[in-house]
Amino acid sequence: MRLVRKGNEPKELLAYRLLPHASYEGLPSETKVELRSALVRDQGALCCYCMQRITGFDVRIEHLRSQSNHPELQLSWNNLLAACHGSEGRSPDEQHCDVRKGDRDITLSPFEAKHIASLRYAASGEIRSSDPALQRDIGETGKDKGALNLNHPTLRRNRKEAVEALIDALHRKKSGAFSPSFLRAELTRCTQPDAKGQLTPFVGALVYWLEKRLGPAHRT
Repeated sequence: MRLVRKGNEPKELLAYRLLPHASYEGLPSETKVELRSALVRDQGALCCYCMQRITGFDVRIEHLRSQSNHPELQLSWNNLLAACHGSEGRSPDEQHCDVRKGDRDITLSPFEAKHIASLRYAASGEIRSSDPALQRDIGETGKDKGALNLNHPTLRRNRKEAVEALIDALHRKKSGAFSPSFLRAELTRCTQPDAKGQLTPFVGALVYWLEKRLGPAHRT
């Protein structure tokens, strides 16, 4: 996961929310298109939970606080996120992200900087939080899947491969030891969207690897 900072709310969503009896179920299709576009923009075209690439109509609109438990937030811009397909249609153990979460409320939030700061990434690609409540949402490897199942084998493998690809790319750029200035430059590159406004998939794991090698004295 990475910290999500909200940009401007789509004017279409704001206008619709002001209508009498406005509801998410009644959201016009053209407004949903604009909403998806704005959410993807704010998230650098990455899923709010697992950080894999999301594009086009494959994007699911996620309510961080569920519609069932918080109907007053169903059209709130600050409650909406963009999520991946989450292996929809497969068994619950194979599902992840908002498909797995369903209508449950979770503690872990992509909007909370302290939640993101609590995350650690193992060499295996496993993601862990120092906060037990957040870890329960993330899920354990091979055990309790949690509300989000972010340690699904495919997601662990993808994070591991993303870090390995980064390391290979760094070695192609520079032989020998990596200097702090070189690592900082790569960290800046990873955290900046490209010309299409897209971040590198699984960027949270990449940032963690780079910052770990920079050490506490050099972290940004």
